[in-house]
Amino acid sequence: KGIFSEADDVVNYLFTKLGINYKNIVAVTDQLLASLPKVTGGEPYLSRETNNVLLKAIDLSSKMGDKFVTVEMLLLALLSEKSQ
Repeated sequence: KGIFSEADDVVNYLFTKLGINYKNIVAVTDQLLASLPKVTGGEPYLSRETNNVLLKAIDLSSKMGDKFVTVEMLLLALLSEKSQ
């Protein structure tokens, strides 16, 4: 959801090129997030899946010769994760 919010133009462009309805993806993501349990208080932490996505994005960026992780690498890493 954060990538959709912060890099709307890039993600919309990529999904449109792939023939994917961007608005449907955003709607499904919103529904999925609304169905997840909410936690208040305590210290925030990354789930195992989130950590895997970030590590995969870093690895993809390194393989491409980039020093920074781009939105495209984060999106590729997200799409490669088997978890919702």
